[in-house]
Amino acid sequence: MHHFWRHHRRALLLALATSILIAAAVAGGLVLAGGDREAAPETVPPARPRLDRPPGLKTVLVRPDARPARPVRPGIMPKAGNAVGGGDTPDYVAGQLLVKFADGTSAAEARRVLERVNGDVDTRVDELGVSVVDVPAGRTAQALAAVDASPAVEYVERDVAVGKFDTVPNDSLWRNQWGPLLVKSPKAWDASTGSADVVVAVLDTGVDPSHPDLSGAYVPGYDVINNDADPRDEDGHGTAAAGVIAARTNNTRGQAGMCWRCSIMPVQVLDTNGSGTSSELAAGIIWAVDHGADVISMSLGGDGTTQTLTDAVAYAASKGAVMVAAAGNSGSANPTHPAAYPLVIGVAGSTPEDELYSWSNYGPWVQVAAPGCNTAPQLGGGYINFCGTSSAAPVVSGLAALALSLRPGAGRAAIEAAILGSGAAFSGASHGRVNAQTTLVALGAASDPAATTPKVAVPAEGGSGGGAAATMNEAGPALVSGGQTTYRGMFAGRASKRFVRSLPGGRLLAELTFSGARPVTLEVRSVDRRKVVARASGRSPVQLTPKLQPGRYEFVVRGSSTKVKGRFALGIIAAPATAQSQP
Repeated sequence: MHHFWRHHRRALLLALATSILIAAAVAGGLVLAGGDREAAPETVPPARPRLDRPPGLKTVLVRPDARPARPVRPGIMPKAGNAVGGGDTPDYVAGQLLVKFADGTSAAEARRVLERVNGDVDTRVDELGVSVVDVPAGRTAQALAAVDASPAVEYVERDVAVGKFDTVPNDSLWRNQWGPLLVKSPKAWDASTGSADVVVAVLDTGVDPSHPDLSGAYVPGYDVINNDADPRDEDGHGTAAAGVIAARTNNTRGQAGMCWRCSIMPVQVLDTNGSGTSSELAAGIIWAVDHGADVISMSLGGDGTTQTLTDAVAYAASKGAVMVAAAGNSGSANPTHPAAYPLVIGVAGSTPEDELYSWSNYGPWVQVAAPGCNTAPQLGGGYINFCGTSSAAPVVSGLAALALSLRPGAGRAAIEAAILGSGAAFSGASHGRVNAQTTLVALGAASDPAATTPKVAVPAEGGSGGGAAATMNEAGPALVSGGQTTYRGMFAGRASKRFVRSLPGGRLLAELTFSGARPVTLEVRSVDRRKVVARASGRSPVQLTPKLQPGRYEFVVRGSSTKVKGRFALGIIAAPATAQSQP
């Protein structure tokens, strides 16, 4: 008998060990019985590593490559704010109670109960015998307890807010997309999901025309590199950027794009290695705006600039195009172009925790931040976790397109002011992290470009002093060739705001944006020659592009009447007459 139980116990232990091994193999993805595990039809693999270009290559522009410095956690969803149905706690209506008095309670007794808490009957649901009672908002809980203590009350409760649910797409990878929730895209989609009439030019490596999540999104494009009409992507970078902007959404497959119905114009300005030149980028900008692009998205950049690129940016701005560019992934405060141009919205990368990614460039020249890792389409019909400021910039491009879909006639100045003036507080970008909901709210409240006031902070080194002729003499940061300086401040009446800078010879690009509907004048005066070299007046924006000799120049901002007042931003770029050599 003892021998039997010992043998039986060994058999049981062997069976148990076998069961544990099988369970562990299944849980760990091991292959049993010679078969491969079936892959999910749509998955988001880890971010594809992208290497920096080796030093010494004489290319002007290199796209900011994705180099996340910390593990990406696409499954972590930030809180969705005050979305209806998005939390565990009811959204109570402040200062409001629902009171039902017991049968037989006299009107006088009911009045006494409410008077004790300073309550007033706002309305009644007569069929239920319920009174909607207003009480002091700061003492709602105390009022509820006091009313509940009365024997004349059958029940009392707080009123709860209800509303329509946010627009949430049914795309299969939506659950992995933390970025749209962070910037409150579902609330923005309640107002608009985009329009095919709004065209976003993606200046990049081209696009994959066969990807199912971009089917029907394209308008004709151009390949600057090969000088033909076939901007076919052989790298994947441009396809990913296009998907973040305008992947077809609510189609049960893949990802959700920022602007569901907007059109993509592919313009190839980078070769299959992701490299190009400032002249190719300039040609792409000109081609795009001349063929109807409303927004120009550039997930690329370089450390230098040229007069050719500066003029192309100015040309596109004069045609009303909103331009967006990646700030770069060097973890540096050094400006890159085109992101650092005042006429371009430069974009940094933010984390799911709403902080700056360690690889993202930053500084006052960076306008906004946006989610830096996004689900995106890849060559061959798949999807990747696309990280870098190359991924953040298309979020802002898509938002600009969404805003133009809502207000087609708003114009560049209004769209940019709404985006820059509606951001959430964020360290590393001068206008914060973008918020899609408040951007569209700002445009819904005022479609006039001059009526939307950016929320700008006056930097210590760049603001003007008070008084009728406040002067800033070389107190700000040095303005170098190809660099930019932005001054911000307040103006009122005909009092002048003045700024003095030393400039290199070459073309100047100065743009004044401001709030208010009345005209404002911008003058550029030569301090050395004591003469006005350029002047323009009008509603926002006012631009000047004179060709200057090296020297000291004074910039004067002045209202047209005593009734003019508001905020202004003056962006100044100076580039040399000849292109700079690149390292």
